[in-house]
Amino acid sequence: MMKTYLLSLEEDGLLEDSDGDIVDNEEYTEGLDNIVDELEQLQVNEKKSRGREDRVREGRARGNRARKDRAGGNGARGHQSKGGRNNTALNKTEISAQLPVPPDFVPLEHNLPYHRSYVKLPLAFPDRNITPYGLIRLFFSQTILNTIVTNTNKYAQLKNAGTIGRDWTNLTLNELKTWLGIVIYMGVIKLSRVVDYWSTDFKFSKHNIMQEMSLLYWYGKVEPLASHIKKISQQIYIPGSQVSIDEMIIRFSGCSGHTFRIKNKPTPEGYKIMSLCEKGYTYAFTFESRIKINNKIPNIFGLNKTGSLVSYLVTQLPYN
Repeated sequence: MMKTYLLSLEEDGLLEDSDGDIVDNEEYTEGLDNIVDELEQLQVNEKKSRGREDRVREGRARGNRARKDRAGGNGARGHQSKGGRNNTALNKTEISAQLPVPPDFVPLEHNLPYHRSYVKLPLAFPDRNITPYGLIRLFFSQTILNTIVTNTNKYAQLKNAGTIGRDWTNLTLNELKTWLGIVIYMGVIKLSRVVDYWSTDFKFSKHNIMQEMSLLYWYGKVEPLASHIKKISQQIYIPGSQVSIDEMIIRFSGCSGHTFRIKNKPTPEGYKIMSLCEKGYTYAFTFESRIKINNKIPNIFGLNKTGSLVSYLVTQLPYN
């Protein structure tokens, strides 16, 4: 093909190139043979490359057929184990025939011009007075807060709050604002547990906002009665130098994750209270739980949990 394309033989033994110039037969033929050899080698390499690609495609096709056969076999065995019959899956043509015809799509035309977003604050809210508190007040206005307080107290009255269970005092506007502030604060400052915000452990940062509202512990149903009893006990009695710290068990055999079971005790099961006593008089005490950590007890560097508990109770003794 290449020789036919480039040369035409003449009767006088000379060759004529593509431009019509007469060249020497032997000299031109030698150069032409080299070109033809290179083209033939390129054709051989191209055939080898196509052969490799064909083998790769054939291998992939065999792998796909094998996977389909295995999938079909598993499906057949599954159907045989359930109903004893081999149900074949619908092919793509049958599935397409069962699908509804898609409706005609009419794109929505946007006739209005596009515009940029912007902030639209009230006229009585100049830029120089924008504060986080001011922005929050846009959502929680004085009227909304008063409505929440009123409805909360009405709901408590409807449920006879205070007559059954723990004591109840009507919610005030300042208490509601404090609670909202704590909720927002928890959303900004992330801790793993809610009780960690009230922790006095030196490992945690001190969150002053939490001092505005106490944490309700698991024994909250006996508060504020328990704290009141402890306060009066410390006001009317000054213990001597011979004091002891030990555990007390309040009998309880119901279902609770906070109770302890201690064998060979007069009261083997119930709630555990660690107490500082003298001659049968309880001067200070704190509640213990099997599943909750008492965050009122600070962890003291160099002391274990029991040592920190003893230190917490001893520091409640009068210094004089």
